[in-house]
Amino acid sequence: MADFRETVFENHAVFEEAVFKNEATFWKARFHKGVSFESVTFKDEIDFAEITFKEEAVFRKADFKNRVYFKVTNESLPFVFNLSGIKLSKSSYIEVRNLRTLKLALNNVNNTTDNFLFFDMKIEKFKDLEENRRRNLRRENYLPNIEIKSSILNNMKFINCDFSEAEQIKIENSSLTETEFINVDWGGISEKRICPKLFEGSPEEVEKARDVYRQLKLALDNQKDHINANEFYSLEMKAYERVLQEKPWRTHFQKKLVFSIHKFASNFGQSWLRPLILLILLTIGEMGAQLDFKSFVDKCFYFLIPYPLIVPSLSLLLLIFKKRENLLLWGISVIFALSGFIAFNEALPCISSPPDNWQLTLKILLENFAETLNIFSLFRNNQVINIKFLHTLYSIAIAFLTYQMIVAIRRQVRR
Repeated sequence: MADFRETVFENHAVFEEAVFKNEATFWKARFHKGVSFESVTFKDEIDFAEITFKEEAVFRKADFKNRVYFKVTNESLPFVFNLSGIKLSKSSYIEVRNLRTLKLALNNVNNTTDNFLFFDMKIEKFKDLEENRRRNLRRENYLPNIEIKSSILNNMKFINCDFSEAEQIKIENSSLTETEFINVDWGGISEKRICPKLFEGSPEEVEKARDVYRQLKLALDNQKDHINANEFYSLEMKAYERVLQEKPWRTHFQKKLVFSIHKFASNFGQSWLRPLILLILLTIGEMGAQLDFKSFVDKCFYFLIPYPLIVPSLSLLLLIFKKRENLLLWGISVIFALSGFIAFNEALPCISSPPDNWQLTLKILLENFAETLNIFSLFRNNQVINIKFLHTLYSIAIAFLTYQMIVAIRRQVRR
């Protein structure tokens, strides 16, 4: 048995290519500098309980044939915890507890065991290091803070882990759908933190980012963590949007149109408030369109002379931010909002009247709103063809927005 209990390694420790044929223990060992177990073979059980890593801990290409147990002390903060290229068998058992690190590397890992576990791991902020420890270090050397590349993690488990302080998470060419993330704090889930270089890269790289988001979405859905899964679904759609932006409208008209409407209406089913607001705007717009045509036109000229500037301004803004596909949708919304302004303008003169008058007007207005919102109401015989056509379009839009609102709410509360 190799016994390194309570051993203090003051200098950089190297065990490269060593073979541990029997049990070994590093219980309460302290590595004040870096330690390398690169290409080491562990044939029997290894105990790293109550171990202290002060700098890098490298297990690159290590071969774990039996049970390995890590429990890292609170005073540990290995700058890099590197398990890249480790070799695992069905009988392997790796359990890492209480790890605090600036960077976790899991590259070229093919996990064939059901017992590859991280408990209570936390990615620490570089700026939180004591000044004397970070004096000769470069923050860039520890980015990305989590790196998973060319790996098949299968049934690997992250339990009660905290990724919220990770500035960057890089995942590429890896299989994650069967990985379990249990009570994991992801922090802000955005393309600026998770696969940022892929997301901002070429269309082929953006497709890789989209696949990562899709896999994480599926993994979290498998854990019934639908809240975070929805966040990754939104990232997946953002990546798909970047891919579509490179495609010509001529050959991808339907995909771009459906995608743009879905994003505009509910942010891919993530927002229930957006379709509700659009539903209200469309309804008051429909109320405005039902006014007498001559009265409607007169009021347009009287009240809305400065308002046509809104559409060109929005158009310029959208063009600057390369959102041309939303131009038509924004224009329609502005038009309906202006129509609604006219409808509510009918009630403005009554506000200065006695309370009974404006309360009655408000009641009539709300009843009109409810009647308009009822898409199943029959057409009135005296409606002109144009109004009937607009009402049909309005009914389709309201049905669509209602569906989007229900989907978004269900995604937020489903079990």
